[in-house]
Amino acid sequence: MRFIVGNWYARGYLILVALTAVVVTWSIVTWDQPDANLAAVWLFVVTAPLSFVLVGVASPIIDHTAGFVAYIAVCALANAAALTALGRLGRRRPERRDPAT
Repeated sequence: MRFIVGNWYARGYLILVALTAVVVTWSIVTWDQPDANLAAVWLFVVTAPLSFVLVGVASPIIDHTAGFVAYIAVCALANAAALTALGRLGRRRPERRDPAT
């Protein structure tokens, strides 16, 4: 779990995804208009690029609410792990060379 939330970038990203999920849930629950509510699209946008890449593979899974929530959670955790890996890669310092050579 430390690899997924290993830095503040990944934690901030997961907080952003959680806040978006709260707003989307509130929007869907309070929607009373006759046309469709497309608020759930924001969860795809926030978890991009992984959510857009895997949507073709996972389309049978995300037809149901539980599958959709699990799909968004997996995409968010994978993106957070990628942010942690990029953060660790950026912290590596180049090898020092002897200036006399």
